[in-house]
Amino acid sequence: MKARIKFCGIITVITMMMFLPTGCDPLYDAEWKLDKNHTPLTKNIWTNGTISSGEELWYSFIADETDNYVWWNSSGGNITVTVYNKHNYKDSNDYPPGSYYNRSPLEISRGSGQMVYVKVSGSSTFAIAYSSSSTRPGFTVTFNINGGSGTTPVAQRDINPGSSISLPAGSGFSRSGYTFGGWNTNSTGTGTNYNAGSLYTVTGNVPLYAKWNN
Repeated sequence: MKARIKFCGIITVITMMMFLPTGCDPLYDAEWKLDKNHTPLTKNIWTNGTISSGEELWYSFIADETDNYVWWNSSGGNITVTVYNKHNYKDSNDYPPGSYYNRSPLEISRGSGQMVYVKVSGSSTFAIAYSSSSTRPGFTVTFNINGGSGTTPVAQRDINPGSSISLPAGSGFSRSGYTFGGWNTNSTGTGTNYNAGSLYTVTGNVPLYAKWNN
C-alpha cells in the first residue's frame, strides 16, 4: 500500500478521491487540530509503542524534504496509521492481526519545514518511523542454521543503528556429529563469533550463521 498526499489540490486515497476547495482552506475540524499530545519522531529512527483497543497515540515530525515517508510494523495485532497535515489527510488501510514489516510506506508531499501528524490506533505492539528516502530505515539481522536441523529463528528487522538485540540461544538445533557453538558472520565459521544468547550491537544489515563445532 502506497499513497501520496498533495499539499493542495487532489488527495488520492486508493478507493477515494477528494478535492479541496479553491485556495486549500484549512480543515479546521480535523482531528489534528484538537489538543493532542504528539511524540516527536526522529528521521530514520524507529520509535516503539504499545496500544490497546480504543486508544490513540499521536506522533509528529517537521518535513525537511518535499517527499517524506511514514513506515510502521506491528506484532500480533492490528493497527491503523493515519497521516494528517494542515490542509489534508490520508487514512491507511487497517491491517488484520499478525506481524508486519515489509509494507509500503505512506508517501507525503509536504513543503520543507511544515509539520506532519501521525495517529496510530488499534491494538498491538508496533514501531513507527519516517524518512525522506523511499528506502526503509533501520537494519535487518537474518539467521541461517547452516546445515543444521531445527527451526530457523525469525529475522529481526527495523533495528535502529547502534541498538542491541539478544541472539537466539539455539534451542532445538542439532547436526549429526557437531555441537552448536553460537553464531558467526561467515558460513564457514571463519568470521566473527558471537555467543548464543549474547547481546549483539547492530551497525548494519547482516546475516548470521550457526557455528558448528566437531
